[in-house]
Amino acid sequence: GETSLQAICSEVKEELGLDVEPSNYQLYYSGRSEEDQVFYDDYFLELSPRLFNIKPQKEEVSFVCWMQPWEIRNLFRCCRFMDNHYEEFIRLREWLKERDAKDLNASSRAR
Repeated sequence: GETSLQAICSEVKEELGLDVEPSNYQLYYSGRSEEDQVFYDDYFLELSPRLFNIKPQKEEVSFVCWMQPWEIRNLFRCCRFMDNHYEEFIRLREWLKERDAKDLNASSRAR
């Protein structure tokens, strides 16, 4: 009976030990798979590595690391990244480009 935002907040706290305010998450994609009979919401959360002490839950998380986009692309090229997760990465990258372009346009109009 919880929303996807409540669920992501709970999971991030449980699995990474991070207590992040819901307002810090940005929904960037919602989808549905009729074949798998599931729906999913993708959220973006921007964090500074220096601001958080990540404490992975050993039963759920094998490791955590900060990566640059080119490092993620290399993982995919080396077949070390699940295909559906790479699709999510591409979707996020496109959303970030659009968001940054909107921010740039808004700031140039404000001048």
